[in-house]
Amino acid sequence: MALPTLHPETYRLSVLYAQAMDERRADLIEEIFTEDSVIEGVDFKISGREAIAKMASTLGGENFNFGKTLHYIMNHSAQVEGDRAKATTYCIAYHILKKGVPSALIWYIRYHDDCVRTDGVWRLAVRRLVLEFTQTLPVTPGPG
Repeated sequence: MALPTLHPETYRLSVLYAQAMDERRADLIEEIFTEDSVIEGVDFKISGREAIAKMASTLGGENFNFGKTLHYIMNHSAQVEGDRAKATTYCIAYHILKKGVPSALIWYIRYHDDCVRTDGVWRLAVRRLVLEFTQTLPVTPGPG
């Protein structure tokens, strides 16, 4: 397998994912994920592009305690073999909590992605969220 390197197409998927989640942009999900994609995390698994789009559009809804989220993409590398890639992306995700004292739940994340290229377009087939550690800090909410 090739050495990990920066791969613009798989990096773009991580950036679009952060934008989709932070802006509640379910319309971006088709561009990011395969139809049968999966997101796996600490205590959750979401299967299928449609379910992922629903999660993106409702992230700030009543089923979530997040008023806002801000994902910061850090290091990214990928090992590409033809039309498949294994990518790793480091991320810090701020989750501004809606309930209780105004605070930010900060997740320090490593995403492990299985990416595929179909008809010349790269998409995420599997995204595994590894939560390295968390931190909670008081915040002062902004006007927006």
